[in-house]
Amino acid sequence: MRHYIIVHALLMPLGWPSAAVAAEFAAGVDGDWQLRRAGGQCALVHGVDGYGEARFVATAGAQPSFELQAHLDLHASGGVRVIKTAPTWHPRAPVEDELGVSQHVEGGGLVARGALASQMLLAVRDGYDLKLSAPPWFGDRAGVDLTVGSTRFRNAYDEFVVCAKTNIRVAWQQASRTRIAFASNEHE
Repeated sequence: MRHYIIVHALLMPLGWPSAAVAAEFAAGVDGDWQLRRAGGQCALVHGVDGYGEARFVATAGAQPSFELQAHLDLHASGGVRVIKTAPTWHPRAPVEDELGVSQHVEGGGLVARGALASQMLLAVRDGYDLKLSAPPWFGDRAGVDLTVGSTRFRNAYDEFVVCAKTNIRVAWQQASRTRIAFASNEHE
């Protein structure tokens, strides 16, 4: 960082443009995924140092979703690019594929549902990291890039699948509007 500041300070008087630098956040190799169960939900949770928390959530009667909750809202409103990247140890490295665009949620974070969330979940299960990239709200950087790692994901994923199959009860709000048809004089 010091070298950048010195070079930047030397080049500015010469009229050279300053390069914008992305703000980057990642959990690193010590990142861990944990299964949490609460209120009819199963969640795979991953802390991202200096940024917040990423989680895959399974709720009764709904497709899995991906949620990112930030401590501070750094992204500008609009779309956040979701890119699967193969880490250096992955057999397909250095592959990068864009999975889609998710909408930024005011207050910090994003939510992905449906096909995009499922693609994200399977990408991490297959050993890919997710890179979430968007311009910052303050506009003086190239972007805010967040990496959600796949380290130690597989065991937590297996527990998540079991939880989603067996431990999620249908919430009353969903069951209260469900029509159940049965023949006359039946009780089962």
